[in-house]
This record gives sequence, structure tokens and C-alpha cells, in this order.
Amino acid sequence: MSNLPLQYARNGALASLGLYFIAVMVLLTVSFGYERGRVGASPVDASMTFYQSLSQAIPAALASRKNSSAGHQG
Repeated sequence: MSNLPLQYARNGALASLGLYFIAVMVLLTVSFGYERGRVGASPVDASMTFYQSLSQAIPAALASRKNSSAGHQG
């Protein structure tokens, strides 16, 4: 009896982890490249970066959703 199924499962898991790692690295590279291209060489010129606007938009959206659901309670 061989451990062939176990070896296939291990190799598949390692391959999927490697694939996810590569996909995340490409996504981060594209994201940072976009950010640098949008901001330019000097980040002082931009009033707000993408991540700053995102970090402000999420709590604002959650707060507005909470306020709108509170208004519908009767």
C-alpha cells in the first residue's frame, strides 16, 4: 500500500497555497502601483490617498446604515 493519495493531497494543498500567495502579491503590487501613480512622486500633493478615503468611507457607510435601520423601527 502506498501513500499516493496523501502525497497528492499534500501537493495540492501546497500548490493552492502557492497560487493564493502569488495572487495576493500581484493584487498588492497592482494596488500599490495604482496608489503611487495616483498620488505621484510627492504624496503631499494629494489631499487624501485611496486607503485614507476607504478608511473613512467604511465607518461612514456603517453609521448611515445603522441610522437608517434605527429610523425604521417602530
